[in-house]
Amino acid sequence: MASPHPACCVEDRAPAFNPAVAQQTLPPEIEYDFVDDPSQDMFCPVTFEVLRDPHQTTCCGNHISVTAGARLQQEGKPCPMCKEPNFMTHADKYYKRVVNSLKVRCPHKGSGCEWMGDLASLDQHANVCPKRLWRCQYCDFTATYGDGANKHLPQCLKFPEPCPNRCKARTVERCDLERHLATECPLQLVACEFSRVGCTEKVPRKDLAR
Repeated sequence: MASPHPACCVEDRAPAFNPAVAQQTLPPEIEYDFVDDPSQDMFCPVTFEVLRDPHQTTCCGNHISVTAGARLQQEGKPCPMCKEPNFMTHADKYYKRVVNSLKVRCPHKGSGCEWMGDLASLDQHANVCPKRLWRCQYCDFTATYGDGANKHLPQCLKFPEPCPNRCKARTVERCDLERHLATECPLQLVACEFSRVGCTEKVPRKDLAR
């Protein structure tokens, strides 16, 4: 039986779509764990991204991501589905609502988060999830957000502590604070240079040479 599609469309048809493979191509920060596998047409056929902001082609009515559509048009390339050389796209708000209503699990499920909700709410949740990855801005330590902020910072050796004498250094790494006070803080009180002959006065380090 003859193919219902023109020969040009059959020859250039894209390989079979695999949602699992498509998800693996996404950057880790936007990898989605769907409760139910989305249908093939909910993924961009060019980038394999989930169509969170879908645009519909005016030629064949298929959907494509807004970024992929704009890039193909800028490069003068045809529609990736029907090969129409001059195609346009427009936003499909209804389809956007459909795609963004898909149920997903939290990307930090492996760390213990049990959240599940609409794709549209995922970004908001991910930004406040207590199980999201937290990286100390002062050292290389990483942990979940709750454990990191509450347990690590009070003991982080690289945490900038204010000099108790309020010297020009202002802040010193926690691991270096004791040395700073013992050897270099100009406002630290130290024994008078005549202490070995009986003077008990203590003066700021900066005044010893005067």
